[in-house]
Amino acid sequence: MKVLLVSQYYPPETGGPPNRALSLARGLALRGHEVTVVAEKPSHPEGVIYPGYGGLGIQVSKDDGVRVLHTWVWASPDKRPHVRILNHLSFMISGLVASSRAGSADVVLVTSPPLFAAVTGLVAARTRKAALVLDIRDLWPELAISLGQLNSKPLRAAARWLERGLYRSADAVTAVTERFCAEIRGHTGATTPVVLVRNGTVPEQFAAADQREQLRAEQGCQDRFVVAYVGNIGLAQGLDHLIDAAEVLAGSNASVEFWLVGTGPARPGLEQSAVERGLTNVRFLDRADQQRAAQLMNAADALVVSLLPGPTLEKFVPSKLYDGLASRPPVLLGVAGEAAEILHASGGGLPYEQGNGAALAAVISELQGDPQRAQEMGSAGADYARANLARAVQAERMAELLEALAEGRIRPE
Repeated sequence: MKVLLVSQYYPPETGGPPNRALSLARGLALRGHEVTVVAEKPSHPEGVIYPGYGGLGIQVSKDDGVRVLHTWVWASPDKRPHVRILNHLSFMISGLVASSRAGSADVVLVTSPPLFAAVTGLVAARTRKAALVLDIRDLWPELAISLGQLNSKPLRAAARWLERGLYRSADAVTAVTERFCAEIRGHTGATTPVVLVRNGTVPEQFAAADQREQLRAEQGCQDRFVVAYVGNIGLAQGLDHLIDAAEVLAGSNASVEFWLVGTGPARPGLEQSAVERGLTNVRFLDRADQQRAAQLMNAADALVVSLLPGPTLEKFVPSKLYDGLASRPPVLLGVAGEAAEILHASGGGLPYEQGNGAALAAVISELQGDPQRAQEMGSAGADYARANLARAVQAERMAELLEALAEGRIRPE
């Protein structure tokens, strides 16, 4: 089977979206399928093209049996909504050019958001008479609307029209949470198969990332209780309350230190807030690749996974939850809904009230005061991740769906 995977984000970019695309591509290649990826020239999340990827031409590489076409994109560090939409539109257009040079395909798989990439995939599928599968990681435009990034009523209406049309044009849709699947079925009815293919983690990566004492020595925090957030520092994560928690604990428990590892549009404001409050118990560390991120997570004593409160984000399960459970420390979860259900099933950490810095400070103190319980939670989470959350298992599920479509065993009504 020949598969064309359209994903704006792909390694060497880091984070949940490129990691998911990579795992799907490798999983398909391991099953003997011919996989070609169309992705942007890496620039996410900083908005600056990585060294070695300049120019307008398509750069072709091959990695682990996967052919990758990195195409030009208009990149900018400006994260205002209209600038980001221009970035997404530029990939939609350049992706069409790159897709035209990708060769034949039996199935076109598009991972979204950005939803505009699905337009590229739709054109690529129709010109090849190939099946189209949309892989939905976030609900867009619903997320943008809930974050106040899409306020124009005409633009909202146009975005929702595009969303419904693309869902109905697909031969199948996959989504990363049960609630996403239910939402999408509401748009498609019974005409399009909607299949759950969760995000996941690579448990082996965390088992091998044993640099705890070395990293803690590097940071000068051997005697500290380290609480880490590792990932995109965006608006949806609602990380202001970490600074609130740090302020609470600065006055009552000087042994706790916070690490915020990564980049994103919310980081400058958080850094400024920490400086204005005179906090010395908060460190901001640079974005890390997968291996370094795993090492930093294992070096912490607890990991925070957070989203802003609200009904829209309750439908989301942050991909960081899966990595957090696979690592050694327990997870402190400030997310309601399906994510809280997964944490409870795993026994791998403690929930706290979303966006509440005092509540986060309280669960940190609770864990710090019971190191045996913290260790048991970390072990339970890692066991659960190995048994239920491996990316390889999710990639196989996706491959089985694509194979069934290519062979005509699944047909949309």
